[in-house]
Amino acid sequence: MEGQMGMTSRQFFICIFLFTIGTAILAVPSSIAAEARQNAWQPPVIGIGVGMVMVLLYVSVSKNGGAKTLFEINESVLGRWIGWVVNMFLTFSILMFCAQLLFYLGNFVLTQFMPETPLISISLLFGSVGIMAVRSGLQTLVRSAELFFPWFCFFLALLIVLSIPQVKTDNLLPLFEADMPGILRSAYTFDSYTFLPLIFILFILSSSIIRPKSAYRNMYLASALGGLVLILIILLSIGVLGAKESAMDLYPSYELAKAINIAGFLQRIEAIMAFIWFISVYIKMAFFLHCTVQGMKHLFRLKHPRAMALPAGWIAIVLSTVVYPNAMYMKDWDSRVWSAFSLVLGIVYPLILLAIAIVRRKIAQSRGTVQDQE
Repeated sequence: MEGQMGMTSRQFFICIFLFTIGTAILAVPSSIAAEARQNAWQPPVIGIGVGMVMVLLYVSVSKNGGAKTLFEINESVLGRWIGWVVNMFLTFSILMFCAQLLFYLGNFVLTQFMPETPLISISLLFGSVGIMAVRSGLQTLVRSAELFFPWFCFFLALLIVLSIPQVKTDNLLPLFEADMPGILRSAYTFDSYTFLPLIFILFILSSSIIRPKSAYRNMYLASALGGLVLILIILLSIGVLGAKESAMDLYPSYELAKAINIAGFLQRIEAIMAFIWFISVYIKMAFFLHCTVQGMKHLFRLKHPRAMALPAGWIAIVLSTVVYPNAMYMKDWDSRVWSAFSLVLGIVYPLILLAIAIVRRKIAQSRGTVQDQE
């Protein structure tokens, strides 16, 4: 790092914003609409409030660890051997997440554009780009995000503005019909896609950022803005397509782009939605692969970790073809397994880590006080 090789606060804001939107922009509307129906835009409001508390937790863990990555924090707080086991589990999990993202990309391309293309071909294409990004270094990755960000915002704004005339207010009625348990379950689903994965930001927070204090503020702002964008996409999906169709369709926000029709002239611009999603998922996937390589560096004490980008990337590409048997299994796994796993990884684990670190620091301070008195 650090220093001049680090990430600026502005670049960090962009990465957090794209990371928060990530897969959620396509996956979340369908999952929440199935539970909350026409009131699907309401649970994310609660979800953002809870998500800000999660971000506060992650920032606290990072501040307590100082200028260290999460891998280093694990070893310093949990001890060398327990920390090594936890790091190994995290590294394997991140590699699996990378494979899952490649499957998301491949399944989307196959179902919407090229149904006869083998999945391995799509995974190989996107995975190779991710490998190139990691081998080029973190700075190259964040600069590519910085380059794509204006286009991302432009096409996202275009999608939102052109979808507004298609909204049917009857699709949003009646208001406040969903029961509180359903709203809370949907809010948790929203957080599991958006805020809980931000735990992985701790792998670079403080250790790769030039001004950590301003980056902490940007983390709150970027994640909140990402959540607000998702609320707007959900609201438009329900307003244009209706709650029933949004719940049944695997990618309702993509169908939203298909529904755009301005005066019979401007229509069928769903490639905009595809472009937006490709950018956000690419950044998230490449970041996961970068974290995997950094995990291998800490596990095996490698001096040149970038050399592991190629084998790690190939493993993720191969795993992407078997991680999910089909799209329905993927949707069921995300709703059942991922929700529980994200709770452990995104809340329970950092709470335990922070509690142990605080207790150890107080014990060390009390021992120092006793020695001074002696």
